[in-house]
Amino acid sequence: MIRQTILLFAQLLPMPALSATAEMQVPPLTLTFAADAKLCAAAAESIAVEPPCRAFDETACPRPDALKFRPVASDQYGYTEVALAPERSPAAYTILYLQRYRGDVTPRLMETWKVNSADLKKVFDTPPGLITFEDRYQFHPGPKSNLPSDTNAHALHDLLRASEKISNEWSATIDLLGDAHAVVRECQGSWRFGGYYRCARVSKLTFMKLAANGPAARSCEFTFIQKKNDLTSQSR
Repeated sequence: MIRQTILLFAQLLPMPALSATAEMQVPPLTLTFAADAKLCAAAAESIAVEPPCRAFDETACPRPDALKFRPVASDQYGYTEVALAPERSPAAYTILYLQRYRGDVTPRLMETWKVNSADLKKVFDTPPGLITFEDRYQFHPGPKSNLPSDTNAHALHDLLRASEKISNEWSATIDLLGDAHAVVRECQGSWRFGGYYRCARVSKLTFMKLAANGPAARSCEFTFIQKKNDLTSQSR
C-alpha cells in the first residue's frame, strides 16, 4: 500500500481552493473515555476553540487558520503529496501527512504518520535532495526532464515502514497541559466528486498522546450520542 501511494518526492503543489456550500456540524459530544479528567477537561475546551477542519474537506471551515500544516513534497502531477505538522519541542519525531488523489469518484487516500525526525532529515538530504515542482519544470522543462522521476520515493517508503501510522485522515496536533496530542476525527459523511470529503457531522474525536519513544496512547474520547427523541423523529 505504501509503495503504491508514494510515486515521487518533489515539492508540493498548492492545495486547490474549494468553494464549499455546506458547513460541518459539530454537535454536543459526550466524554466516553478519559485517562485523565483534568487533561480531558482541557481537551473539551479545545474543541470549542479549534474546529475539527481537515484538508480536502468539502464542507466549509469556520476558521481556515485551523488547518495547520506545511506542504513539503509532491509528485510531478500533484497526485501524491506530503505535508508536515508544525514542529514541536523536543523534535525527536515529526508528524507527517500523506495523501494521494485516486480519481474523481474514488476516495482520496489520507494518512497521518509519526516519523523519526532525524531519519526524515536523511530522506530530505538524500541526493538529489528535495526537488521542488517549480525547479523540475522551470529549470528542466517538460515531462521528459532529466531529473529522476522517483526522487527519494524508496527512502520515504522505507521510513514509513519503520514508523507509526496514527490515523487514516490528516489528524490535527495540539498541546494539552504540556503534552502533544493528535486529534483523530470521525465523521458521518461521504466522499464527493474530485476526491473531497463532506463531513456532514462529527461523530467522534479521539485525542492520542504522542511520545518520542513508544506508540501513541488514547487520552480522551468524545462521541456524539444520538438521543432517543432524535431517533424517534427520524423514523416517522
